[in-house]
Amino acid sequence: MKPRWRKVFHDLLDNKGRTLLVVFSIAVGVFSIGVIAGAYQIISNDMSASYSANMPANVELRMRDFDEDVLALIHKQRGVEDAEGRRAFNVRVRVPGTEKWTTLDMIAFEDFEKNAINLLAPVEGQVMPEKREVLLEQDALQHIDTGVGGILEFQLPDGSTKTLPVVGIVQDTAAGAGDFLASPYGYI
Repeated sequence: MKPRWRKVFHDLLDNKGRTLLVVFSIAVGVFSIGVIAGAYQIISNDMSASYSANMPANVELRMRDFDEDVLALIHKQRGVEDAEGRRAFNVRVRVPGTEKWTTLDMIAFEDFEKNAINLLAPVEGQVMPEKREVLLEQDALQHIDTGVGGILEFQLPDGSTKTLPVVGIVQDTAAGAGDFLASPYGYI
C-alpha cells in the first residue's frame, strides 16, 4: 500500500471520534438535501392543485363605471371562459365599544350561490351570508378581535355607522396573494 493511503487509514483509526463525527455530519447533510428536495416536490404539486381548485381569476379589472353591458362585452371576448362582476370598496370597521378602527377591503357579491371564480373555502360558520351579514377572510382575525357570532361596526362614507354580525370565516386563496401589506377582506 502506498504511504499516502497508509497515512489516511492510520488517521481514521487513530481518531475514531472525529471520524464518526465527520461521517455523521455528511449523512445528516445528504439526508437534509433529500428531505428538502422531496418537500419541494410535494408542496409545489399540492399548492398548485389547491390554488387551481378555487378557480382563481386570471385577470381582474377594476373600473369606476361597471354595469351589465360591460360584463356582457367581456363574456363575448375570445378566450374568456367565465366572468363575474363584483363591487369592491374599502370601509373602516371596529368591534363595538373599542377605539381601534381597521380598514377592510369589502367584496360585494350579487349571488354567493352563483359564484364560480375565486371560490371561498369555509373555515368556520357559514360560507354564504344573508342580507346584512358579513363573512371575514381568516387573515382579518389578526387585525380584528372577533369571530363567528361577533358584531362589527362599519363606518359609512357619510360618517354614520351600521352594525353587522359576523356569520362566517372563510379562506380566499386569491385575495391579496403574497401581499402582506394588503388590507384584510370581508364579504357581503
